[in-house]
Amino acid sequence: MAYLGGLIMAIALAVAANYIGSERSFEGIRFFAAIAGLAGLTLMAVVLTAAAAITGAMTGERLMSQAPYSRSVIMVMTISLLGVCFGGVSGLLISM
Repeated sequence: MAYLGGLIMAIALAVAANYIGSERSFEGIRFFAAIAGLAGLTLMAVVLTAAAAITGAMTGERLMSQAPYSRSVIMVMTISLLGVCFGGVSGLLISM
C-alpha cells in the first residue's frame, strides 16, 4: 500500500507540475513561482490524503463494530469510489 500511495502521489505531483505551466509558455514560467505553486499543491495533496485516510479509518472502525467484516469492506469501498467519482466530476465542472 505504501508503494501504491507513493505512485499516486508521484502522479498527482506530475499533474500539479503540468497545471502550473499550462496557461503560460515554458519560457514565461519563473522558477520560484513554479516551485512555490508546486509546494502549495503538494501540501494540499498531503493534507487531503491525510484527511481521507483518517476519515476512512474512522468510518471503517465504526462499520466494523456494527456490521460484519465483508459488508463493512464493501461499504467503505463503495463510499470511497463514490467520493472519487464526485471529486472528479466536481473538478471537471470547476475547470470548465
